[in-house]
Amino acid sequence: MSCKSRHVLLAMAGISLVSCSDSTVVEPPPVGTYVLATIAGQSLPANIIAAPAGLVFLTQADTIVLSDDGTARKREVGERVSGSGAPPGPYRTDERLRFTLTDAGVIELTYPCEGAALRADALVSSSAAAPETPRTLSCVAGPHFRGRVTADELVLTESNVGRRVPLRYRRVR
Repeated sequence: MSCKSRHVLLAMAGISLVSCSDSTVVEPPPVGTYVLATIAGQSLPANIIAAPAGLVFLTQADTIVLSDDGTARKREVGERVSGSGAPPGPYRTDERLRFTLTDAGVIELTYPCEGAALRADALVSSSAAAPETPRTLSCVAGPHFRGRVTADELVLTESNVGRRVPLRYRRVR
């Protein structure tokens, strides 16, 4: 094999390796607004908490907005029923995340560590007029949610922050 042939072969192998990497891609980003339709196959309201046992937060509505700069905003409202150490009552969250898309078409959502992903048992009581506040911030390594996004929906199939899955969101904008 000539030296020129070897260089061509090595260059082609390098291109193949680069194209097979699992680098993060955000073009085109799946920007839009997604509204939660089901939690683990159940229509809303449904308990969003997977663990710890006995903790029941009935989610009534949850919206995720994905922006073209790779940020996301997740807003959730519902009723705290039991297990949090706080009296039953309404709860509300307003969380910021970052998202990435892998070459394999997987979307990953991650809470920034300075905002800290909250464990399900880290919520304290609030009234309808006051947002939920964290009792303790425990930064769990991300990504915190993984799933797939299509033109019509966002389906989160994995959660490492105590949420029941799959979380199926309909795209509304």
